[in-house]
Amino acid sequence: MNLRFFVACVLLSVSCATTTVANTERQYRAAMTKIFVPRSAFPMFSLNTARLGEVVDITNQLSVHYARVCYPNLKESGFRRIDDFQDRSEISVVAALGIEAQLLSKEVAAIDANARVEFGSSAYLALMPISTNDPIGGAYTILDFDYMNNECAEILRALSANGSGNIVVGRVFHGTALFTSQLSINASASASVKIGEIIRKRYMIPDGDVSVDGSYMTVGRVQTPGERTLAVVPLLMNPEELAAITAFLRGDRGAALDIAVRDALKADGASNWDQVVLPLLELLGAEQNCEGWVRRFFSGEPLETLDTIREQYGERIDMGLVATYGAANELACDF
Repeated sequence: MNLRFFVACVLLSVSCATTTVANTERQYRAAMTKIFVPRSAFPMFSLNTARLGEVVDITNQLSVHYARVCYPNLKESGFRRIDDFQDRSEISVVAALGIEAQLLSKEVAAIDANARVEFGSSAYLALMPISTNDPIGGAYTILDFDYMNNECAEILRALSANGSGNIVVGRVFHGTALFTSQLSINASASASVKIGEIIRKRYMIPDGDVSVDGSYMTVGRVQTPGERTLAVVPLLMNPEELAAITAFLRGDRGAALDIAVRDALKADGASNWDQVVLPLLELLGAEQNCEGWVRRFFSGEPLETLDTIREQYGERIDMGLVATYGAANELACDF
């Protein structure tokens, strides 16, 4: 008698070779970029809680300055859940589940030579739940800060076109990142209990989190334990830089780069990574910018609010193409 299990589980630890970890981290960063940049938001990977009006070095993922006293008129909406946030990104199984995914089949075979374990060809990065914190009255209520207060000088510096590339946070996306992938196991009834124990141990699944339902097992890993800041919307951006990247990627180049990015997201990060990123490097050409691809959008002149950018630039800016550009840099560059 063969059994197929459906398991919803959470992976809390990953053990990978150094190179694989680096490549799968690139894939995660690129996937988050593809999800958020079309919403004019930029992912945060190490700042747990960003606040409205906070000055952030988004390149190095550091909080530079925050003083609530600088915003006497700021009122916040508080985090409100977005129920229709459905975006997800396809990503490689190894990126989603780590080396454990490759080791599991060997452990199963050691119990029952006839047993099979099969992962799906790819996995998904999903964000859930998602909520946002916004300034009541719009971005202009953050711009109305106490610029005469010495404690607020860093805000004024970030809003000037001095090339610092720091941003002032105008909106915060909050939530949890979760990887999931399908996995099917065929095994004899006598082996199923032992296989179940291996799965529990490998993925650290609490006893109550295993259930039988249909033909497939879904294996999941929480990337962000608990809810945290996933992305922020800058108060000001440089529309000319956004328009320049849009123009660079309009047409065949942008379509080809999007395909190359999607292929790289699904690639096995454990091998042949140089071949994976080669098409990205060729298509990016002189626009490859490992250290400054994000920073270029927040320095120089002009710096404008999103409302002004949408009103004055319209179709000259395609944030979907900007997202593809950013994801390609995340995949092709060291960090």
